Amino acid sequence: MRFFLPKKTDGISLIELLIYLAVLLILMVGITEIFLITMRVRARSNAMFAVNENARVVLGKMRDAILDGTAVATSGTCPANSLDVTIAGSITRFQVTNGIVEIVEGVNPAKSLTAANVVVSTGASCLFTKMNNPAPAKPTIRIQLRVTYNTPGNVVTEISQDYELAVSLR
Repeated sequence: MRFFLPKKTDGISLIELLIYLAVLLILMVGITEIFLITMRVRARSNAMFAVNENARVVLGKMRDAILDGTAVATSGTCPANSLDVTIAGSITRFQVTNGIVEIVEGVNPAKSLTAANVVVSTGASCLFTKMNNPAPAKPTIRIQLRVTYNTPGNVVTEISQDYELAVSLR
């Protein structure tokens, strides 16, 4: 009596190999898409952080100078005017030059307050507006900034935020 044993197979067939490759391809496409979405979200978050951080630094420095100041004056023409704050007899000037907020303290050279990856501008109005309040109140300065992340042509990181702050002399 002869027994028929099943044929011993070594390896996998071509059909099995194609099925494995198709499943692997689907998994890789899914993983790649998740990676790309994560990278876009990360880039957008970094842009938002840069815009908010630069605005926080600039507005904080301006607010502190106005609160410490004894007199304020605006100069120049709208929308790109400048702010002069007198602090302890010395004039501190805030100005926007080529999209960068600069501070000039006394006779020192201008220092940049914003990073190169953001552009600061105004909306439709003046950057600085001095509002004279009735006596005995001191003047109030209204600051209006638009901070934009500087990546021309990149739709993912096209972020622009408007900020407004009003500060009175003490």
